[in-house]
Amino acid sequence: MIRTVPWLVCVTLTGTSIVLAGQAGGQLSISGKVVNAVTGAPVPYASVVLSAGSSTEADGTGAFHFSGLAPEVYQVMAFKAGFEPVGINLAINAAGPQISLSRSVENYVVKMTPLATIRGRVVDGDGEPVKSATVTLLQSRVIYGRRQLQMVSFVQTNDRGDYRVSDLLAGNYLVQAAGATSHTAYYGESAPPAGDTDSFAPTYFGGAHRADAAQAIALGPGMEARADIEVELQTERRIRGRIANYRPHTRATLLVSSGDGDRGQAAVTLEYATGRFQIHGVRDGVYRLLAYQKDDGQNLTYDECTIEVAGRDLENVVLTLAAPSSVRGALQSESTGSVRPVHFQMHLVPQDMILGEIGGARWSNPAADGVFEIPLVPAGKYWVDFESAGGQYVASARAGRTNLLATREVVISAAGEPPIEIVLRADGGSIQGSIDSPAGAESEALALLVPEACNRPAALAYASGGKFGFEDVAPGAYRVYAWPQGPELEYGTPAALCALARGGVPVAVQAGRAATVRLPGFSEEPK
Repeated sequence: MIRTVPWLVCVTLTGTSIVLAGQAGGQLSISGKVVNAVTGAPVPYASVVLSAGSSTEADGTGAFHFSGLAPEVYQVMAFKAGFEPVGINLAINAAGPQISLSRSVENYVVKMTPLATIRGRVVDGDGEPVKSATVTLLQSRVIYGRRQLQMVSFVQTNDRGDYRVSDLLAGNYLVQAAGATSHTAYYGESAPPAGDTDSFAPTYFGGAHRADAAQAIALGPGMEARADIEVELQTERRIRGRIANYRPHTRATLLVSSGDGDRGQAAVTLEYATGRFQIHGVRDGVYRLLAYQKDDGQNLTYDECTIEVAGRDLENVVLTLAAPSSVRGALQSESTGSVRPVHFQMHLVPQDMILGEIGGARWSNPAADGVFEIPLVPAGKYWVDFESAGGQYVASARAGRTNLLATREVVISAAGEPPIEIVLRADGGSIQGSIDSPAGAESEALALLVPEACNRPAALAYASGGKFGFEDVAPGAYRVYAWPQGPELEYGTPAALCALARGGVPVAVQAGRAATVRLPGFSEEPK
């Protein structure tokens, strides 16, 4: 499904109509109504904004009016709590509805799509409510060309086990219930009482314990769905220990994760002066325990270990904070053995949610004298991307025995190993492309270049006015696609890339030569 995800934007308005100082006046006007895109009912008191600087608030019937406008093209934007913003999408920098104003316009309709809600109750096997359970909403999204499970929102159940999550975009959601999530800092010898901390395995709506087996909820615009979850309570265990090299009086975060798809939720108490901690509501099992601190400059210290909880509380666990190692690499030119000044960056994207919690994606520093570095990389598995320009392309990339161009992933050790070796070449070609259809000429679009041999990453380019181009392309055979901006398009894994290599429009790139390719229109949506 091709869709876009708007960013919510807050607009503060005063009065009923504002024209920014210095705006050229005129004699034209725009009047109309704001309506619910699903029901057609008026949307009262919505904020309506024109790109030239005018803004107003619709009245109780949804009606609005602008006057004193000059003849020009205006982008129309609208905002109201409980609705998707109209006319702005920061994620893809796309323009919204426009009015080319040459004479006054009446009865202009602004349609606003209502946001959706999921509510439900978490109960145990006897139907009793589970209070303070953490309910998390997740979506499968494509980021950097790879499908990942992303947290959308989370809430805790009340004393009746009820929860409610509102202001959701239409789409498919997974709903997971897990134990209580909290972080209590204290001073003194005795930790505050933990309270009731029910222990149970994270459970998705539908009863599954794994995301790949969970039942998704399909939300339409303005829809209210119900997702009740039954969990199986288990005996609570506790983990006690201390954080060594702890910076006193500074918050430390502890995460207890049971797998790559687990965010590491936990109920933690931390003694603020000494770093002593206690984690409540843990059930028997094998876990990854991680602690980290960040200072005001966002410098990271962390430690992690694997622990097993089996039939009793776990005592005297020690996590020793230290700065993660840096990943280093070397650049060289295949032709000269040296590298002239070039824009090159390597990009690491964590493959599990707990690494995403402590820092997310990381870019290398600019290369200098054939050396680059990615600072502060916690140990774990990462996806790899490269960016080069200045007349050179990545001809090979290796981490030890791993061919990074082919696998696009690397496992980084606690010591920052293995080092990365990059070879650049300067004999690339180029591609000039066009989308030969009215829709292609009028729409902002994305073009995708896929190698037929599936032996190197795909490349993305923006298309404007139906034109796009790729520079510094390794010689070889490729397939080209184009879609309107915002497709949920997977291209970052070898399996997805090789599937795309069987379609599209073919084009051959020769060393030092410019190739042309013409697409009759937008490509079909990938299945």
